[in-house]
Amino acid sequence: MSGNATKTELKQLSHLAAPLVIAQLAQTALNTVDTIMAGQLSAEALAAVATGVNLFATLLLFILGVFLALNPIISQHNGARDNDAMAGTIQSGLWFALLISVPVFFLWREIDIVMDWLAVEPSIRPLAAEYVDALSWGTPFLWLFLALRFCNEGLFATRAVMVITISAVPLNVLFNWIFIYGKFGMPVLGAVGLAWATNLVWFLMFVSMLVYTATAKRHAHLRAFLQWKKPDWTRIKDIANTGGPMGLSFSLEVLMFAMIGLMMATYDAATVGAHQIALNYASLTFMIPLGISNAITARVGYAVGERNPVAVRRAGWVGIAFAGSIATLSTLSMWLLPWQITAVYTPDLAVQTLAVGFLSMAAIFQLSDAMQVTAAGALRGLKDTRMPMLISLFSYWIIGFPTAWLLANYTSLGPTGYWAGMIAGLSTAAALLNWRFKRLSGRWQPPARHISNASV
Repeated sequence: MSGNATKTELKQLSHLAAPLVIAQLAQTALNTVDTIMAGQLSAEALAAVATGVNLFATLLLFILGVFLALNPIISQHNGARDNDAMAGTIQSGLWFALLISVPVFFLWREIDIVMDWLAVEPSIRPLAAEYVDALSWGTPFLWLFLALRFCNEGLFATRAVMVITISAVPLNVLFNWIFIYGKFGMPVLGAVGLAWATNLVWFLMFVSMLVYTATAKRHAHLRAFLQWKKPDWTRIKDIANTGGPMGLSFSLEVLMFAMIGLMMATYDAATVGAHQIALNYASLTFMIPLGISNAITARVGYAVGERNPVAVRRAGWVGIAFAGSIATLSTLSMWLLPWQITAVYTPDLAVQTLAVGFLSMAAIFQLSDAMQVTAAGALRGLKDTRMPMLISLFSYWIIGFPTAWLLANYTSLGPTGYWAGMIAGLSTAAALLNWRFKRLSGRWQPPARHISNASV
């Protein structure tokens, strides 16, 4: 790679990634606001909302992964300057969102079955079920927003994603206040008001993204909404086939962390709290490589569309190296400032002491986590999603979770063993995904252009 080309790629990647990182942090803020305002009502309200959010998040992560397929599909068409294909994919993304809304909506009607299986505390079940029921009415707008969001990421319009997501945070606070406490003539809804406020925020986010996509000058050449067409089943199938494995990959990783969290719940309150502190801080710092990962997907996909093998490799490796350098800084912060970090979360010295130990483990997997998520992003740009899904299955459920369980229960490590298992799983995923990108990008060549008989 030439020095100038690498600098140019890093600059372009940074312009795409920075708004996405901020958007991820804003999304985290939306969830935090709901948690804080639920906690102000009562412990029961907080528990019910937390249960509802956790139930919803499991499915959300899978569907989010499916919609993420629109980023590489659009970016490849973008690199090829195929306006018709980009417009068709945008419409197909919206059709796909509408199509999945119906079965997902009715799936939420059976939430009691899931709560029975999970043995949710009876005292919070009615409120949790009511919260999920209310939230289900807004999910079609969330799916529509996600479809347009990832299309815009593939079109390099990441600032719009950032602005809309940031704007949602103060609106969420306002709507929560109105619906929870019954302001401006609204009925007092309590904790369920959080769900209706979220629905309204999702609706406004979708409308804002739709207006931007339809009217932005940078998208004028697409003419995406000039003529609304019937569903293009070939494109919809491509979205599902590309995105399905991505959704499963996301779910496999998150489920490992969730299961370890449940295992941690068997220890005392101080250990559980310390685990949550370390994991929360690690999750916040993870937003940076996650944003970079989505930008890498767009850059690699664009290079694929341009039919430029050198640019494909450069976009992937520059992005992975950039995320690795950022993760190194996060690692240093955990090693050099652990007491300062934990003091922000709690004044309890016993919890702080345990959390400092867990933070030292989190510092180790920061680099692995950054390297695996960005390598996965580079592979998404190549639309390589099935093998990464199998790598996730192997890394997190053949290596990660069994290692965590064995070390925690059959060695003197105790709860620290769970963190060692997470490190093992993430490190395995990082090594295999980077190897996969090296192998594919090293031999990738653009497919031969189709030449019709009439043109010969």
